[in-house]
Amino acid sequence: MTPNFINIGPGRCATSWLMEALRTHPEIEMSLVKETEYFNTHFDREVQWYENHFQKENLAVGEISSNYYLDETVPERIKGYKPDMKLVFNLRNPFLLLDSFYKFGIRRGLNLPPLAQALDFPMGKIMGSGFQEREKSQKLTVSDKRTLLESVCLADRFAPFLETFDSKQTHFFVFERLENHSRAVLAELYSFLGVETGFVPEAVDQVINASAKPKSVLVARLASKTAAVFRRLGLYSLLSQLHKNELIKKLIFNPEQKLSNDQEIRASLDDTTVDRLDDQIHQLKKRLSFLEECW
Repeated sequence: MTPNFINIGPGRCATSWLMEALRTHPEIEMSLVKETEYFNTHFDREVQWYENHFQKENLAVGEISSNYYLDETVPERIKGYKPDMKLVFNLRNPFLLLDSFYKFGIRRGLNLPPLAQALDFPMGKIMGSGFQEREKSQKLTVSDKRTLLESVCLADRFAPFLETFDSKQTHFFVFERLENHSRAVLAELYSFLGVETGFVPEAVDQVINASAKPKSVLVARLASKTAAVFRRLGLYSLLSQLHKNELIKKLIFNPEQKLSNDQEIRASLDDTTVDRLDDQIHQLKKRLSFLEECW
């Protein structure tokens, strides 16, 4: 089965919520697993391996792989595979995205230094998804090696995609709009994908995979390793069920972390980093005028 759309990332922008909203739509078929990572991590595999992730035909067939945006070779690979592929980009204020990525690493049990000293930390290690196995076998990908700071420089990361694909093939999903306009955000996305826009998923008002602090670093690390084993064994359905289980969440994590605001994050960073991220915001706003009312 050939997909006709891909959400390329980044993660920590409600991608788990988005997966539910897409998966439950009657006219959309999603890949069996979130994060196939075919066009970056597994591009050495046969194309049939990739297409086996899609089981049924539908008006829209797609996947979410949150690390595609980190690899500048991915746009040409996707273009070579399907020139008319539709791409969905996730957008979030780079300062808030930086904080969310950092807290996700802590959630996974990583012993990270303060944020300002963690900017060169590799994203593959923060996000997991088989990083340790690839590191041992010396098969780290471009996505694995991107630094935490590079990962939130969205203007730089998106540029190769926007240069490769026509603007009619691209859609931007803005995280900050979800709090007050979740239904409108979904209707716009559904319209872009060419499916019924009036569908409202059950999870539309739910927060999925929110930032949380682990009760025990050891337990968090064990949970992360267990998830990696499940992925390696192909137990995606079981992993998804465990991932959403509220009892397991309560056993592993403390209540949701208080979200830092833009000014708090800026104050924790040096002037050079702040200027760099402000320039990224400026570049994005020049290209995407609707961001003026979001950031």
